[in-house]
Amino acid sequence: MSELKKVEFRPAVVDDHAFLSEMLVRSLLWDYNIKMPEPHVVKCWYPLETRAFVDGFGLRPDDVGVIAEITGNPVGAAWARHIDRKPPYNGELIPDHSYEIAIAVHSKVRRRGIGRRLLNHLSDMATEVGSPYMILGVKEENIAARNLYEQSGFEVDLDEAGNERRTRSGAVPMIKHLIK
Repeated sequence: MSELKKVEFRPAVVDDHAFLSEMLVRSLLWDYNIKMPEPHVVKCWYPLETRAFVDGFGLRPDDVGVIAEITGNPVGAAWARHIDRKPPYNGELIPDHSYEIAIAVHSKVRRRGIGRRLLNHLSDMATEVGSPYMILGVKEENIAARNLYEQSGFEVDLDEAGNERRTRSGAVPMIKHLIK
């Protein structure tokens, strides 16, 4: 049986906070050449503006997330929530009722379809709770992730002139319409 067939998916819960924190850092340190910080450093490492992705996750009824596991060990996560903060776009508005998402897969099991399956599960969950959109930001250099997002139905957010927008951190914002 292939490793991919051994992957199981389950909903993310409050007790997954430490793993979601680790995955948040992995999503920010997506480059294989960057060393992952030690576990005791993870919580204090991620930037303040991204803490809203994990702090109190699972306590709000509209938090949605999925964990990928191989033989009971978590190897990836995708989660989404409404984040009350200023939009990450350069002065542009985030669509109402959209979910901001985070996703990461351990580097040892990347490029095996786990990320795509996580996004599919997450899209279904967000649709079930009535979110019309999911949004994310991807670094321009992260070609593999951008291709995954585009193949999963995300579109680059363009300005009126047809140019790609950028977030304050320089990421390319992408949006997926869940309810058409």
